Amino acid sequence: MDRWIKLCNQSNYHWNPNEDENDVFISQNLPVTWMKELDKIYPLQTTVSTEHLKDPEYYVKGGIQLYKELNITNIEGFPNLNLIGKLLGFEKGYVTNVQTQLTGMAVPIHIDSSDRKLKRVIVMLQDWYWGQILQFGNKIIHNWKAGDVLQFPVNDIPHSTANLSPYSRTILKITSRPY
Repeated sequence: MDRWIKLCNQSNYHWNPNEDENDVFISQNLPVTWMKELDKIYPLQTTVSTEHLKDPEYYVKGGIQLYKELNITNIEGFPNLNLIGKLLGFEKGYVTNVQTQLTGMAVPIHIDSSDRKLKRVIVMLQDWYWGQILQFGNKIIHNWKAGDVLQFPVNDIPHSTANLSPYSRTILKITSRPY
């Protein structure tokens, strides 16, 4: 059985295309204090592509570029971005990751993990632009503002992203496993 079918079977997702996604929502908007830090992050990010994934259903020779990323959890020089996890109530052991999708990059639909203790939020670091899409189950997220905090059930809901706009799209992904 491939990974997708296994995760679908472990998920509590409803799999009804007519049902609303009430557990996917913008919970708050944080003050934007990090714009100067983003300029320092972009040159440090590395590209993640499908050729690095272990799942055969995502393998394409040469790989498809999904996004660029930088884990800033223990890196000095990004105080405002690193503070966001604490502002959102995360405690020790969380990981702060900055992801950028350039024009044409996309992440195919997937479910992150079957780990029920996993908690994740996404903080939008830039305002939305036409062509930038996040999909969570039946819900398409668009028209966000920098600072919006997106809550979603990471273990259960299938999701994907794409950037078809003329501009890059950068998010902050905060992940923890409660102890």
